[in-house]
Amino acid sequence: MNGPEDGQAEDERDALVRLRAELARERARADMAERILTRLLETGQHGGQFSRLQDLARAAIRGREQERRRMQAALSHWQTLAALLARLLAGGRIARLLPGRARLAGRRLLKAGLLDTDWYDRLNPDVGRAGLTAPAHFLRHGIAEGRPPAPVCDLTSPAAEAEATFEALSLALPAPPVSVADLLDSPAIHSPASLPEWLRAEARDLAAQGPDVSVVMPSFDRAATVGAAVASALGQSLPPREVIVADDGSRDGTAEMLEARFADAVAAGRLLVLREPRGGVCRARNAALSRARAGAVAFLDSDNLWHRDHLLWAVAGLVASGRNSVYTAYTRHDLETGTSRQEGRPWNREALLHGNYIDLNTVLLRREGPAAEERFDPELTRLVDWDYILRVTASAPACHLPVTTVEYFLDREGLGNITFSEPLEENRQRILDKMRADLR
Repeated sequence: MNGPEDGQAEDERDALVRLRAELARERARADMAERILTRLLETGQHGGQFSRLQDLARAAIRGREQERRRMQAALSHWQTLAALLARLLAGGRIARLLPGRARLAGRRLLKAGLLDTDWYDRLNPDVGRAGLTAPAHFLRHGIAEGRPPAPVCDLTSPAAEAEATFEALSLALPAPPVSVADLLDSPAIHSPASLPEWLRAEARDLAAQGPDVSVVMPSFDRAATVGAAVASALGQSLPPREVIVADDGSRDGTAEMLEARFADAVAAGRLLVLREPRGGVCRARNAALSRARAGAVAFLDSDNLWHRDHLLWAVAGLVASGRNSVYTAYTRHDLETGTSRQEGRPWNREALLHGNYIDLNTVLLRREGPAAEERFDPELTRLVDWDYILRVTASAPACHLPVTTVEYFLDREGLGNITFSEPLEENRQRILDKMRADLR
């Protein structure tokens, strides 16, 4: 009976066969286009099919460019692995640095029949004392610790160490994307600066086909931070149609400060400041949503920031995926502990039902279909992102674009985030009750 590794190997082989066939088709198209174009240049005749032939030639050129990019990306990927491997070996640090990935490399050794179980048990008496079989111990501990699986396979030798470590690294480090479509729902997170300019150019071309964007931003007594948030929205490389700030009854002059600081944007209709009575973050967002005019809506809190290419990548992801909603990755900064980490996971509705892993600041949503009519629940004071995202994705899945385009800040004292100031359980219970009602 075949195990999961056999199935994975078959899937990988099928993918390679499909890729080879795809490349063969692209080469055939390119050769045909070249013959046709040569004939046209020689005879000056195109039989009224100029537009069709031009499209064919351009498609062939795109196919060749895609192949070239894949080759460049693969070369860059292996060069990176080789350089990292050299640094690890120079420092005497081996595959145990990546124990989870080392186990995957170990499975390949087991599959190849390179584990001598009797010899392994004799060499390592602690295996029996631990109550483990030789294969289980090798996968959990041995491969990462450099224990050889057989007398002729010494993982502590320089050559074997290099091979095992290189194998572990190749599994740990994903190959770079060669198109925006490659990025979608990928588990690897990328910073905008790490992506090549030609990929950004593709994103720019895709974004040009997408909807314009209204930005919704609630604010309450955030005069100290809201200006930077608004500036990051207005300064996007793909400018939004409008930024709508709903001032939720602030007492610190937020509205007046914004209208003075961004007077030109207000005059041009790119910034709209709504003065709302104090009603909470959900009512403030709903007020802004009711005034939005663009084909898509994005959300930004008054204490967070967008990378200048946030909307560029988000709209490109929306177009490339063909879905109604997309969310990017973000960097979470805990100002109390002084720590930062990247956050972002591929779309998984089942996981979302158990708890939120999508931050609203990363979300871009088309204003089409039932989702366009959804509003934030004003009875909630916390977990409002989770509740809203559950409802707008109920009939159509979202798509993850794992590029870190949002800077999210947590600070109990300085910012008083809702995460710290509002009760959790009663809000969670209300959301769970609504979910159960929807399933009836």
